[in-house]
Amino acid sequence: IAEEMLSLSSSTDEVFNHLCQWTGPFMLAQGYIGKGDRDLGLANIMTLKDMELKGDDIGKTVAYSTSIGGMMSSIVKMLKGDYQGAMAQAQHALKEYDRLEGFGENNQMRLNILNAITTFAWQEGDRATLMDAVVEQSLYLRNFVRAHFQTMTYQERCDFWAKYGGWFNVQIPNATLEIPSDTLLREAYNSMLMGKGILLNSELEVPRLIDKKGNEEIKQLYKNFQQHKALLASQQASKWSTHDKDSLQHVLYQEEKDVMFVLREQLGDYTNRLDVTWEQVRGALKDGESAIEFMVSPLAEDSVVYSALVVRPGYENPHLVRLFTEEQLTGIEQSQVYTTDKASRLIWCPLKNELRGINTIYFSSVGQLHNIGIEFLPMEESLISDIYKLYRLSSTREIVFRQPSPDVSMAVLYGGIDYAAGVDAIYRNNLVQHIPTTNGYRPRSIHKRHAINGIELLPETAKEVEQITSLLAKSEISTQSFLHQQATEESVKMLSGHTPTLLHIATHGYFWSKEESRIYGDKSFMQQSVLLTLMDENSQVAAEDRIMSRTGLLFAGAEQSMFGKEFPKNMDDGILTSQEISRL
Repeated sequence: IAEEMLSLSSSTDEVFNHLCQWTGPFMLAQGYIGKGDRDLGLANIMTLKDMELKGDDIGKTVAYSTSIGGMMSSIVKMLKGDYQGAMAQAQHALKEYDRLEGFGENNQMRLNILNAITTFAWQEGDRATLMDAVVEQSLYLRNFVRAHFQTMTYQERCDFWAKYGGWFNVQIPNATLEIPSDTLLREAYNSMLMGKGILLNSELEVPRLIDKKGNEEIKQLYKNFQQHKALLASQQASKWSTHDKDSLQHVLYQEEKDVMFVLREQLGDYTNRLDVTWEQVRGALKDGESAIEFMVSPLAEDSVVYSALVVRPGYENPHLVRLFTEEQLTGIEQSQVYTTDKASRLIWCPLKNELRGINTIYFSSVGQLHNIGIEFLPMEESLISDIYKLYRLSSTREIVFRQPSPDVSMAVLYGGIDYAAGVDAIYRNNLVQHIPTTNGYRPRSIHKRHAINGIELLPETAKEVEQITSLLAKSEISTQSFLHQQATEESVKMLSGHTPTLLHIATHGYFWSKEESRIYGDKSFMQQSVLLTLMDENSQVAAEDRIMSRTGLLFAGAEQSMFGKEFPKNMDDGILTSQEISRL
């Protein structure tokens, strides 16, 4: 085989040529070692792999070379179209690799072998081997991700997930739709639980654990990191030199690394809550409740299929319901989404049988469903929310960790917001509320204007706040209301660290696509983070940051920002983006 590999290395195919040049020495090593000529065997291995060998490492080296040799041989067989032979060689490689000790539980090579077995079994149509391989690879990959996340910074986690997340977001959903089975249905639901919101949830778990169990050392480390992070993302930093920005970025990286190291050493594995199974979700559901993970399967560039994975108490496996294609959903006119039942016929009607006897639904959306309030769609001459109690979650894993609702002791209410409020008016209201604004800024003459095609006022929301206040007063619950020009972005940020048990915000929100956001791409609220200027355009972190700037809520003065009015330095612009909310 080795001679054949080396002879094939003259192929004009560069990839195949490279593969053969590497495969030959491994196969030769396996042959020499098998015949007892260890020196020649090790010499061939060492031409490709720099290993520190000791006298007692010979057995490990034999297994390692045999494993790699089997793996390379399997790839060659695959290139020749022999998927059954390739699968057998990969399985042999896995068996040899598992003889090794000291390579660690979460090793890239073992993951590569598992992935090869899955791929070859899929191509060969060996369903039994495929199901076993999918289960093993999924479990291994979940542990692999968690193990590496423990000491990674946010940026490193983003890049890592960009590399490995496809298994959960693409491969498993596609396989589940094409060859549904009980095994794949379970793994598909587990994949949704792992993959949805993993970056956001890993970011939230760190401060949650530090606040709950951390000592003063790690709390101070995290506080310093957060302060420097906020400084770098501020408007103030936008005027810094590149050298100063890079210097603070380096400090930030080291501070975050220190936090993650101390977190692991003192508080253990913070990723435990990220790995939840569908059985745990089922166990957390009560009678009359159902959990739905919406799933998207990009089967081809022009064929994106949406499905629902449904779990109820007593189900032995999640149930799969195929719903619609993305083209069908995006083909509905925007004006018809909430005025007709066209969207409901695609999303909710196919689920009727699964939801018989259900009164409460916990669901996690995906893809285009993030852009639609599917819990408020018209259905059968009423609203879907009149038929069921619906709870939108980032992932139905949250059901497993739900706590009893706390007694409401303090409520903060927003409504009747004056979106056209001028900078001077907002400044005066901030003074009254003792909210810090720009040092040295003085009000100019007030020019209140309502721009043509400006943001529509919502006057009834002021009455709504008044009625809620009255209702809460009967239960002796104290309230604080922010109406009209008082409903500023600054006032929301002042709640950080002083969270009320009930927060009511009645306002406009936006969730723009990449294309829609270009209309406002040059506005300050779309260019908030200096972090973007320090990252490659294709960086996963940069992509996350931009997405978080394309969603938000509008407060007093938002119209000024929308129409290009510049706010003074250190004074908020009335548009509270998701990016800003994530820092509170």
